[in-house]
Amino acid sequence: MPSRTVQRMVVPTKDEARAAFSSRLAEVITDQPDRPGPRELRGWVAKRYRVSVETARKWLMGLEIPDHTNAVRIATDLKVSLDWLLTGHGQKQPPPHDPLFDTLVRYWRQLTGTQDREEVIRFLRWRVEERLGPESGTPGPIVHLRGRPHP
Repeated sequence: MPSRTVQRMVVPTKDEARAAFSSRLAEVITDQPDRPGPRELRGWVAKRYRVSVETARKWLMGLEIPDHTNAVRIATDLKVSLDWLLTGHGQKQPPPHDPLFDTLVRYWRQLTGTQDREEVIRFLRWRVEERLGPESGTPGPIVHLRGRPHP
């Protein structure tokens, strides 16, 4: 039987995670055509995402990571993957937009039965695999639908 080497999983500290988020945020802001100069950056972030200048400063200095609502708002606005923005994992660019997905999300939100909701989720999984390929290994937009990755 061949021997196996077990690699230790390295989990970043909270300080490292905040600093890495700040770095990725700065990277995508730099790509923006209307980006401000360094002196106006905090005000630009605060105004654009409707937060206080102090909150913007904390995000930019790597002292805090935005809550889920603000993180989704930032990722959507800057056209990057939420997973990449928060963790650095996955693709930087989100999967291509699928109009059918928006329709299904609206339908899903109107459903009350668990079985009906699970059926929609199964269809969405199939749709993502059809568009990205089963080997993509990404849950795609399903993460946003339920707030956590599918099993």
